Amino acid sequence: MMNILWNIFELAVNIFEAANVMYFVFAFLEGNIHSKIECRNWIIGSLTFATTSTLLNSFMDYEGYLLLIYFVIVFVYSLIFFHGAILKKLFTSAFSVSCLILVSTIITGIVTNAAKAPLTQVYSESGWIRLLTVILVQITDFYLFQILIRIFRNKDIRLRKTEWILLLSIFLLSTAVIVLIQLAQLKNNLTTTTRTLLLFADVCIVIINIITIKIITLLNQQYHTKMENELLHTKLQYQTQYTTAVQQQEESVKKQRHDIKNSMAVLNKLAEQEDINGIRKYIQQYIDHYHTDIAFVHTNHTIVDAIINTKLNYANEIGINTACLIDSNLPEISDIDYCSLLGNMLDNAIEASQNNKKSPEIILEIVSTNTQLRIRVKNKIQKSILNTNPYLHTTKSAQKKHGYGISILKEIAARYDGSTDFFEEDSYFIAQIVLYTTAEKTSDLKVNVYK
Repeated sequence: MMNILWNIFELAVNIFEAANVMYFVFAFLEGNIHSKIECRNWIIGSLTFATTSTLLNSFMDYEGYLLLIYFVIVFVYSLIFFHGAILKKLFTSAFSVSCLILVSTIITGIVTNAAKAPLTQVYSESGWIRLLTVILVQITDFYLFQILIRIFRNKDIRLRKTEWILLLSIFLLSTAVIVLIQLAQLKNNLTTTTRTLLLFADVCIVIINIITIKIITLLNQQYHTKMENELLHTKLQYQTQYTTAVQQQEESVKKQRHDIKNSMAVLNKLAEQEDINGIRKYIQQYIDHYHTDIAFVHTNHTIVDAIINTKLNYANEIGINTACLIDSNLPEISDIDYCSLLGNMLDNAIEASQNNKKSPEIILEIVSTNTQLRIRVKNKIQKSILNTNPYLHTTKSAQKKHGYGISILKEIAARYDGSTDFFEEDSYFIAQIVLYTTAEKTSDLKVNVYK
């Protein structure tokens, strides 16, 4: 009877532990567990993890042996049920499993040292020491995952690729060291003093991991704060330039209105004289005199208007032909992201077009659907860029100050579960960004501007 109750207890613990791990995975990968479909997926993942854990534990006493298997289960599960970067899924899988091992090791060490009992008594024997250890481990796991969810849900933390890799490497190595220490204790009869020192080493490793997380997140926040300040400054510049362009356009319209009466009088006089050639000549002079290079794009985003009008008008001023096709009703994404995307893409196209002396041309396309925003910038090229520079490294002399544009585009695209593509087609170099949005589209009206 006691064995049956103990087996039921072990099964319940495995289910609770699996549900706790999978809940952390859901929260970290921004799943919605309140959705019926995703709740079902959470239950499937929890039962899969619990079943595997129960079966394997019946063959092995120490779960550190199962570390890789647990990791593979969580990683495959995240690949199947979640969108997003693979690096983030790798980190989530490694981090969640590492937390289980770290907590289990620390709590087990504390209990066995306090009770002066061998580790084998906790891992292989049914009794009050194992019961106490298991309960403490599960309680600690639960509250630890809740704290970690709150930390990583902080919107100011948007880790870059190198930061994900660094964290992933540190957690994997730390977990491996702790598992090796635990295996060494299981294989040898160590003194109480030695076991205490090894427990202290385990705790130090955990503290090092916590400090590392804190340092990386602080540096990440400082990086993004700096980037946002620079983008806000750029945004202000675009808006100021846009306002100046609008004022110039209004002033031009006022002058045309003022002169139109005199112009009509001149045309009327030429008509009375039946001077057709004179009328044609005067009209052509009038058109040439009041021709303006200021073209305006109007969407539901002022900052988008400011960036596009400023960049394309500048391109026209330096002799680059421009054309654009833009949805007037764009999705509500961050002004900072719009500023960074359009600013970088158009700057790169303008810089490349300046090297095209024969027929410089830039075409901008922004197409929005119910769930997708596609931004495509095309610039005409005389010879292939990808053949000579396939990784699109910056060609500017001050490489430390430049070359971040493409990485910024990829970072923003990843944030919206989107993609970044660079390719060549029909003598055009094409940069394309696809973002996935959830805002409903209320209008398909498009703005067409051709220069």
